Amino acid sequence: MTRVHFVGIFGSGASGVAVAAKRAGFDVSGCDKSENTPYADQVRAANIPVAVGHDVSHVRDADLVVTSTALTTQHSDTPEIDAARDAGKLITWQEFLGRSIFPKYKLIAVCGTHGKTTTTSMLSHVLISAGRDPMAFVGAIVPEWNSSVHIGKGELAVVEADEYANNFAPYHPQFIILNNLEMEHPEFFKDIEHYKKTFIDFLAGATPDATLVYNADWEMAASVAETFVGEKIPFTMRGVEIAANADGQDFNPPAPDGYGESSGFHINLLGEHNVSNAIAVITMAQRLGVADDAIRAALATFQGAGHRLEKIYDADGVAIYDDYAHHHTQAARTIAALRAARPNDFLIVAYEPHQISRYTQNTAETLAALNAADATVIIDFWRGREAHLDVPDVDADIVRFGADRVRYVPDFDAAADWVESLARDKHTGGHAITILVMGAGKSYKFSHDLKNRLSH
Repeated sequence: MTRVHFVGIFGSGASGVAVAAKRAGFDVSGCDKSENTPYADQVRAANIPVAVGHDVSHVRDADLVVTSTALTTQHSDTPEIDAARDAGKLITWQEFLGRSIFPKYKLIAVCGTHGKTTTTSMLSHVLISAGRDPMAFVGAIVPEWNSSVHIGKGELAVVEADEYANNFAPYHPQFIILNNLEMEHPEFFKDIEHYKKTFIDFLAGATPDATLVYNADWEMAASVAETFVGEKIPFTMRGVEIAANADGQDFNPPAPDGYGESSGFHINLLGEHNVSNAIAVITMAQRLGVADDAIRAALATFQGAGHRLEKIYDADGVAIYDDYAHHHTQAARTIAALRAARPNDFLIVAYEPHQISRYTQNTAETLAALNAADATVIIDFWRGREAHLDVPDVDADIVRFGADRVRYVPDFDAAADWVESLARDKHTGGHAITILVMGAGKSYKFSHDLKNRLSH
């Protein structure tokens, strides 16, 4: 039996892959510097032995050592990783999936700059509900599964395909959703052409009979799709009628030629961007032969993915949402979604910038997006792979770009004090309050701290 050791096993990606490896018959172990992350419980539930901390002894008897590019770039001196690299047995968890799991399946890859997690989990839910029972890998906990992975028994597999560091290169899908494209991950990609080429190369690596479902509303996505030689099915938001409220959205997308009628759909998600995600799912599900009625019924029961505009509290006139947005486009669309759903609420935003380069290259756009709330606090940067870089002068940026509704309070406790005080003051003054916490680092802890504060 092949012994596989996962370094950083409690991470968002490695945890689900470790569970799948165990179910596939591998002898799995792992280690992590943290005892508790949102993904630790699913690893423990799979009875995978995990050591806390790092030590070279963890990998001596392993046939393969699996990790993530995030961990190798942030902690290149991790002893297990160094030893495994020297022994020629170090691979990423994406490579492990590509080599050891996906060859048994017809693979559906969901890629693009934004919306991958929601689209992947939504498509997986539709296919599960329709009886197709795929294996599915998502970069977040899906509440319905209480896990980031669904171990299905069908012939399909669905994966959230991440472009950072060309992570998705080991996948060779038969079906692809390309949600949208704009420049992202400036800490890795040299420029927009480098970023674009990565997607072109990924599509070129699909199976010879592959089908691409792509977003025709995004110029770069359409341009990349032009290079694809297989079957291509565009989808669009043009002409789509949407009726939105605080409980979700009703919409009527145009039907692609030859695939269903596509009318009368409902999702329990907010924001026009999630309607676009749903149309991508509808288009792919129709291409896979799922009946419209089955798609419609499944979408109406989908409750979203964790940390994706997730409502974690709603009582006594105060609602708190926890979201993964860390790019200015995501931030703007998430704020707009809540404005549309709760137009009369006083909207307070707490935003955790993610990576120095993403903020410095998009400062004006980021502050403009955040200034659309009634009040915003920028909290401490999550520097991750850029821990060596200095934090920008955010206070000076706020003044320079006239973001008069934004303030910078990097200390988590002080920022939480400010949000709590403002929320209580406005609530006492008669306002209903919506609080939106956005970020991809430790912001989820911030949102749950506010929940604990304001629920008492």
